[in-house]
Amino acid sequence: MNPYSAPERLSTMLACCYKASQSHFSHLPIRCLINPPNHMLDAALARQVALYVFHTEFDVPRRRIVKILGIARSTMLMAVRVIDERRLDPVFERTYRRVAARAGDLFMRELHRDQEAA
Repeated sequence: MNPYSAPERLSTMLACCYKASQSHFSHLPIRCLINPPNHMLDAALARQVALYVFHTEFDVPRRRIVKILGIARSTMLMAVRVIDERRLDPVFERTYRRVAARAGDLFMRELHRDQEAA
């Protein structure tokens, strides 16, 4: 990953968010997080967590996420609303903090790994 290339950096950040979310929802394959089937509500929640982490922890604007992923603006807005509401529960908040921290750690690991390789 080229740290000076915005598309590559954003792609790596998004991959780290999906991987961190999957670490909590370990029964789901990564493809279900990227494009959750309608009947799998846990996959939808895992995706919402990943999108929320991408937006809040990595400071990526919602409009840019919508453009990158090609999703509807309402999908992104719903993810933010659902996670904001769920974070009021202390148990969910602790879980969210772990997922967010894991995403940050994964990204920094990727960044350092690529710098060492260069």
